[in-house]
Amino acid sequence: MLQTIFSAIAVYISTSIDYLFILLIIFSQAYTQKGLRQIYFGQYLGTRILVAISLFVAYVLNFIP
Repeated sequence: MLQTIFSAIAVYISTSIDYLFILLIIFSQAYTQKGLRQIYFGQYLGTRILVAISLFVAYVLNFIP
């Protein structure tokens, strides 16, 4: 179980590297505080949704023999 957790963390970090470049481009085009807030909110909301879906799918897959 611990190995699975560490593998998931490593995969998450490695896939986040390209996401960082996309965020850099988006942040460079935001000129107001409202725009920056929307980017932060969208980033955290999107990440939380992806993590929640992943956890749900992992939970459901435990029941498949």
